[in-house]
Parts: sequence; C-alpha cells; structure tokens
Amino acid sequence: MYKLIEKRYELNNETMLWEEKRTEELEVNQKWINNIVESIGFFKNLGGEETKTTYRQKMDGVIRSTTHLVSMSPDRQSKTHRIWYAI
Repeated sequence: MYKLIEKRYELNNETMLWEEKRTEELEVNQKWINNIVESIGFFKNLGGEETKTTYRQKMDGVIRSTTHLVSMSPDRQSKTHRIWYAI
C-alpha cells in the first residue's frame, strides 16, 4: 500500500502565483501508482508537461523514499503535484 497526496493548483493570472485549490490524501495500491506512472507519456503527447523525481526524506520520524510527480496542463493554467510513498 502507498500513501498518495495529491494537490491541485490553478494559476492566478492577476498575481501570477499558484493557488492551491484542492488537496487529497489517499491510501492506494500498486496498480493505482502504476496507472499514474503509465499516463505520463499520454499527457506529454497532449502538450502537457510531467516531471518525476524521487527523494529520500524524513517523514513522521522515519526516512522514506518519496516520489514526486508534477503535471502541468497544456495551457499552463493548472498543475497537479502528486507525492507517494510506501506505508
């Protein structure tokens, strides 16, 4: 099982700053994570942008390997930041 934290942002065109619109925390299985990773190519083909990185960081007093995926919409007006790690 994995903990998935998904944050959605929209660009405020007046201030040119990202505003957080929604945050979700879910417990998901490996198949869910695989679907997210497999969709990267699809969204890039639509003109979006995907950046995936993996870090080792301390969370809740435990060093965890976390994966971060930032997805930018083709119009550059919204983005989703997903973080997941094994639990």
